Amino acid sequence: MTATAARRLAVVAPLPPAPSGIASYVARQLPQLARAAEVVLVTERPDDVDPAIREQFPVVGLGALASLEVDDVLYHLGNSIECLETNRAIESGPPGVVLAHDLSIHHLVAYVGLGGDRHDEYRSALVEAFGERGARLADLRIGGERGEAELALFDLVGPLLVRHRAVVVHSTWAAGHVRRRAPGVPVTVVPHFAPDPVPPIERAELGLPDDAVLIGSLGYVVPAKRPDLIVRATARLLERGHRVHTVFGGADATDGEVALLVDELGVGPHVTLTGWLDDRELRGLAAALDVAVALRSPHLGQSSGPVPIAAVSATPIVSWPVGAFLDVPVDAGLAAAVGGDEVGGLADALEELVANPARRASLGAGAHRWARRELDLTVCTERLLAAISAAPETVPPAMAIDRPWATLLEPRRVGRAALVTAHDADEAAVRAAGWRVRSVERPEALRSAPVGTADLVLWEVTPHDHVDRRGLDALHRHLAPTGRLVVRVATASIARTVAAALGSSGFGGGGGRRIEAATVDGDHVLVARKVGPAGVAQR
Repeated sequence: MTATAARRLAVVAPLPPAPSGIASYVARQLPQLARAAEVVLVTERPDDVDPAIREQFPVVGLGALASLEVDDVLYHLGNSIECLETNRAIESGPPGVVLAHDLSIHHLVAYVGLGGDRHDEYRSALVEAFGERGARLADLRIGGERGEAELALFDLVGPLLVRHRAVVVHSTWAAGHVRRRAPGVPVTVVPHFAPDPVPPIERAELGLPDDAVLIGSLGYVVPAKRPDLIVRATARLLERGHRVHTVFGGADATDGEVALLVDELGVGPHVTLTGWLDDRELRGLAAALDVAVALRSPHLGQSSGPVPIAAVSATPIVSWPVGAFLDVPVDAGLAAAVGGDEVGGLADALEELVANPARRASLGAGAHRWARRELDLTVCTERLLAAISAAPETVPPAMAIDRPWATLLEPRRVGRAALVTAHDADEAAVRAAGWRVRSVERPEALRSAPVGTADLVLWEVTPHDHVDRRGLDALHRHLAPTGRLVVRVATASIARTVAAALGSSGFGGGGGRRIEAATVDGDHVLVARKVGPAGVAQR
């Protein structure tokens, strides 16, 4: 994509002054995008967008997206309430490229579905993404059993991503997760860019001491960033005799729990919670730090915006060797031990830098080199534009199938059929085509059927069905040596789940090469041949 191509790019995202990291990210990248494309912005409330942005770019509402005459659509996927309407556009809008800042949207879906008493909507989202397991989890959470771990494990991004031409993420770990949730959809890693550095903020402006090693956690203070662990590690360093001060640079979203812990441990004089900082103040604080701490548990695939801010400010980074933090180079920071005594592990990593100014300087220089080499705004924008240009013109199909659905029921191919469905209309159609039909509601019911007698098995997989090896074995056992299994599902995400299960079963034919797929009359159809004991497809 070049400036001479004059391609039109629709960018769908929250925009300033929305209190969203994604809004700030988009605003900072817009001038770079505008050098290569004619940009139109699509957002929930266009009249509320920062006037400086509206003066430079056309801004329209989400309702206009479907009618825009553009070459490409770039969606920004997030997990905050400011992203709700953008995420709905990702679900229903024209296929495009999704820049996934978060790889779990379960928090947001639960906030709307459970907090707003829209239980059917919440259950439907889980069923579409995870079938019977999702249904069971939804029933538990609707009934009041609401833990935090399942918000990470049942991320709900698959059904959104499979609708689009390509996905862009910020880390290697995130790319692997997308390949698991949306296999076949092209995914590209474009690091979270770093803004330009600013001079260090004067410590006195925030009431910070000048004679202590300054440790900081940047951005919203949320439980997932483990502020409790950072406070306890600070207490451990003070016990070891180090002169340190820890600052949390951002609004507190822990309902005051951090302040209570600070009082409990008696480290009040050595810990500061600044409250909300604007963009320049946050970057100035990053430059004033001696060490930046970046932790997250559970990790939801997001890349921390404060990490590139710290890196470009030549501030060394202490993090955990998990998720997106695995991309931080070894010469830019230290990895604290995970598991066991995590307070001790974090305190040990911090102590290595607190006690060694030369080590801090060396890692800070390495972080700055990394930021200039890999996190430069221009470089990252060029990579993003290249990913958009390389995206296929249409949503990638799973595989091609060389015959329509209807030919499977032609009278000239009649024989014995097994029908796995709860719909009487399907059974009537198969019988009308001349097949002798045995109808059951679940695959496991065919375990008692005669072995190798069905020429065709038609299986309707609903979002409530659980696809497991036991059911697949029953289907495989019942098919004749030349038989075919035809699976019909309603969503692409379930089709991919079924295809993966078939590929690892007796139907796989050596890595799934005997599985064909297509979309026919709105349904996703998979066709699998029976495979013999040696893994050779029967003909």
